[in-house]
Amino acid sequence: MSRKGATPKAVRPRRRHGGGRRASQGDRVVALFLLGALLFNAPVLLLFDVEAFVLGIPVLYVYLFLAWAALIVLMALNARHADAAALADSPPPNVHGPPPPRPPDGDA
Repeated sequence: MSRKGATPKAVRPRRRHGGGRRASQGDRVVALFLLGALLFNAPVLLLFDVEAFVLGIPVLYVYLFLAWAALIVLMALNARHADAAALADSPPPNVHGPPPPRPPDGDA
């Protein structure tokens, strides 16, 4: 039902549920927080509280250090991704300098 001479509107493809939305930086930060809360929760820590050693270091200490380091690496990757996205969204720099001044209107 279109009018004669009218141009058709662009049709956006429908998004599939669950697969079309990319996670925003805020979503990833919340996910990292929840992952940290899970990794350092008491029931998970109790899994590593055993009388075993890795290179002379208790397993619990190794787990704490590795989980902490993994969270830091994931946060750094998230920050790098956010910086790259911000640079991609910003307009290109004006390499020619400011525009020239406009001449005054009328006769002076």
